[in-house]
Amino acid sequence: MILRSIPGRQRGMTIMSLLIVIIVVSFFVVTGMKIYPGYYENFKAKKALNSLVDEVGIGKAPKATIWRMLERRFDIDMVNGIKKEYLFITFDKETKKRKIALTYEYRTPLYGNITAALAFDDYILVDPQ
Repeated sequence: MILRSIPGRQRGMTIMSLLIVIIVVSFFVVTGMKIYPGYYENFKAKKALNSLVDEVGIGKAPKATIWRMLERRFDIDMVNGIKKEYLFITFDKETKKRKIALTYEYRTPLYGNITAALAFDDYILVDPQ
């Protein structure tokens, strides 16, 4: 027996299923729009941090000098959420290099009392010469 389609029975998506698709898509779009600024800020911060590699004497510079260099770049790129206490400078014993790191969290409210927390840990290794 061959099944034939009956023209009156095939109508496509119902209003209810269309509404569900719209709700799911809008949920992901709104969520993406709310967390995108955090990733964009991190992209700019990572770019500023990576540009420090080209600076002369960055391996011996104190934390205050490194922060001023970063702060100038942050002002140009309009990065506002990163503070001086997020900058960490340590010595990596394995590579024998100086580690300059930006470690911070970006928090943004999503829906009601639900908050998204994005944790970022970006670093560069420079010669301590």
